[in-house]
Amino acid sequence: KGKGKGTDDLAEVVFVVEEGRAKMKPVKIGISDDNYYEVIDGLQEGEEVIIGPFKVLSRELKNGDPVEIKNRKNEFARAK
Repeated sequence: KGKGKGTDDLAEVVFVVEEGRAKMKPVKIGISDDNYYEVIDGLQEGEEVIIGPFKVLSRELKNGDPVEIKNRKNEFARAK
C-alpha cells in the first residue's frame, strides 16, 4: 500500500522582514491554542515577524515578495 500524505508533511514556517522583503523561515513550535503559538526555535531576537490573516499568509504571500511595514510596535506589553 502507498503511504498517504499526512500532517507530518507540513512545514512549520513564519515570514520575517529582511531588506524589505518577506523571507520564509522554518521554526519549531511549542505549546499553542486556537490563537497563539510558542516559537521555540528558528527565530533570532529582533527579527520582525509578519502577521496577518491566515489566508494571506498561507496562500498569497510568497518568499521574496516585497513588503511594507504598516504598524510597528517598539515594545511588548509587559505583565503587571
